[in-house]
Amino acid sequence: MQHLKKVVFILSVSLNLILLTYIAKKIFDNRNSGLSYYLDRNELFEALPTDSNSIVFIGTSLTQNFELAEFFQNLNLRNRGINGDVTEGVLARLDAILVTKPAKLFIEIGINDLGTGVQREVVAENYKELIRRIQNSSPDTKIYIQSLFPTQVEGGRYTTYCNKKVNDDIVFLNNELRKITSLYKVAFIDTYSSFVSDGQLNPIYSVDGIHLNGAGYKLWAKILAPYISEPD
Repeated sequence: MQHLKKVVFILSVSLNLILLTYIAKKIFDNRNSGLSYYLDRNELFEALPTDSNSIVFIGTSLTQNFELAEFFQNLNLRNRGINGDVTEGVLARLDAILVTKPAKLFIEIGINDLGTGVQREVVAENYKELIRRIQNSSPDTKIYIQSLFPTQVEGGRYTTYCNKKVNDDIVFLNNELRKITSLYKVAFIDTYSSFVSDGQLNPIYSVDGIHLNGAGYKLWAKILAPYISEPD
C-alpha cells in the first residue's frame, strides 16, 4: 500500500512538472512570437524607400490595419503601425522614422500600454518624451497626436482592454494629451468624441470591442482628411 502511494505521488509530481513546463513554454513562445513580429515588421520599415515629403502614421494594430493609401489616394502616406505596439516601442523605433524627415507624423498609441497594466501617468510621460524627440530631431515635421479610442465594455471580446478601468484611463489620458499638445504646440485630433457612446466604443464601429470595422475606418478617415490635406 505504501509503495502504491509513493508511485501515485511520484506520478502526480511528474505530471505537474510536465504541465508547468508546457505552460511556461506557451508563455515564452507567445512572448517570443510577439517580439519576433515586432522586430520583423520594424526591419521591413527600415528597408523601405525613404521620402522627406512623406506623411507617416505610427501606431498599433488600429493603424496597421488602416488602408491609408487607398482611403486617401495618396502615395506619400506611410503606414508604420505595428500590432501590439506600445509607447516604449515607438520610442525605440523613432530614430529610424525621424531620419527620413517626414513632412507630417500622425501618432496613435497607448491602448496596449493601458491594456497591459502600464500606468496612465507613465504613458503621458512617454508622450512628452516622444514629442520632444521629434521636435529636436526633425523640427520641420508637423506632429499630430490622435486621442485614444474608447473600447467596448459590454460585449467586448478582449476583457483586458474592454473594461471600465481601461475606459476611465483612456478618458484621463486623452485629457492629458490635450494639455501636452497645448504645452508643446502640436496638433491634437479628437477621434474619441466621434466613436464614443454611453462611455464606451460604439459597437457599430467595431468588430470585437477594440478593433475597427469598415464603418469605423471610414469615419476615422473622414476625421483625418482635413489634417492630411492641409499644407505642410
